Amino acid sequence: MGEGRLRKEDLIEGYLVVHRRDGVGRVVERSKREFQGKETDYVKIGYRQGDSRTLPVDLVIESGHFFAYDGPESNSLGRLSTGQ
Repeated sequence: MGEGRLRKEDLIEGYLVVHRRDGVGRVVERSKREFQGKETDYVKIGYRQGDSRTLPVDLVIESGHFFAYDGPESNSLGRLSTGQ
């Protein structure tokens, strides 16, 4: 599994990302929300165990904790994590 640089336009539903601690996740939703009077893009990332995180897109890109997943194609996060 390699670590590629993420771009804002990559973060669409179904896109796979890797978090340094949480592992491989899938973008399940992208939305806009108002925060402190400013409209901000958010992304919801789901993980294998049913956990998810909703974060501002800018934070995901700039944090250095998320990377593009450039491993084998798969429709199942379970298969990704077991190597099958």
